[in-house]
Amino acid sequence: MAAVEQDESFSLIDAINAKYSADDNANDFKVYISTNAPGKKECGSLVIPPILVLDNNKVTWAGPTDAIASLCYRVTELDLTNNLLTCWKEVLSIITHMPRLRTLNLTSNSLSTESLGTDGEAQTFPTVNLLILNNTQTSWSAMKTLLKMFPCLSELHLSLNGYASIDVDQIETYPSLQKLFINKHTVQKWSEISKLGRVFPNLETLITIDSDLTDMISDCSETVAMFPCLKCLHISSTRLPSWEHIEELRRIPKVCDIRMKNIPFLENYNEKMRRQMIIARLPNITHLNGSPITMVEREDAERAFIRFFMDKENPPSRYHELEQAYGKLDPLVELDLSPKKTRRVIIKMDDDDGKSKEMDISIMQTVRDLKQSLQEFAGLPCNKFRLFFTALVDGKEHHQPAELQFPNKFLHALNITDGDCFIIIPKIV
Repeated sequence: MAAVEQDESFSLIDAINAKYSADDNANDFKVYISTNAPGKKECGSLVIPPILVLDNNKVTWAGPTDAIASLCYRVTELDLTNNLLTCWKEVLSIITHMPRLRTLNLTSNSLSTESLGTDGEAQTFPTVNLLILNNTQTSWSAMKTLLKMFPCLSELHLSLNGYASIDVDQIETYPSLQKLFINKHTVQKWSEISKLGRVFPNLETLITIDSDLTDMISDCSETVAMFPCLKCLHISSTRLPSWEHIEELRRIPKVCDIRMKNIPFLENYNEKMRRQMIIARLPNITHLNGSPITMVEREDAERAFIRFFMDKENPPSRYHELEQAYGKLDPLVELDLSPKKTRRVIIKMDDDDGKSKEMDISIMQTVRDLKQSLQEFAGLPCNKFRLFFTALVDGKEHHQPAELQFPNKFLHALNITDGDCFIIIPKIV
């Protein structure tokens, strides 16, 4: 085999040799390595792991197919992310010699649609059940061929391929697919996305996030029926403009698990209200944003929804549905459960007059503040009298009065209750 220049033409075999044939003879010590471990053996042969990751290696072509067949027969997962592959012929040359392959990741390789040709249609890879084609510029016409070549996919990734429409009219029904990722596209209408339901009738999970989706509403009954098996739908970071579009999710017959975060109009609500509003409007969902919805949470959300709209002029139709279920609810009484910050206490003068009065004082003030507020009642400046505190015992008797000697002490630290007593004693001149 002629030598190849890595910068111009670097093969899969070159990448394997570069990763697993490193010369470790320079080490001053020896480490025991299992004979099944990846790497170069004493006999000179290479052992390649079943999960083969060769991302960012500038791979442009397959290399000698006999070497691939010899080295990669055990490979079940192949990751070629961010290489320089442009021709499907080279990809097929690689995976043809991996009879156990189940997962193929070709992310960020600019694969030409024209390079598929017609020869590829005769080849099939039924062992592959996960195909990742993110950022590969894979067109819908290419997908028509690829779905024939990979007839048993259960999971497919098609994100970052610049789709502005879903042109799948020429693609035959593909029953095996259950999970589809199609993120970061510019498709705006759900009626367009729903075309995928005709091609993938058994789809259970659809992830379409970070997209320009703005319109869920469709008058076409066929659009609603396009996803007969869809259970889990992720539509986070889309541009849905209003609740009417969210409520359209009720029309997808089996959807029960929804993820919708970072939708601009929903950010007008706090987290608790946002969750309650979504739960109340979508009676069909059992999970929201990864969390299960309990029966108690649903009832609380639906009752909160009724109370939120009970005084509005034009409540949504869901309000009337819930009112029939729960009846007319009374508004919640707003209770102030915050701790009282004032106490009603008795202020006494310990002098010949012995005057006293009841007074409301703030327990959030300091001893110094209280003494200053009592100067007028005492007829003395605060530095001319001492202040004592005595608490109630069984609502009648008082503890032995204790002098408040620390001016910066807060009154709430005294555990004051209504009826407690403060005693002012003039200082002896």
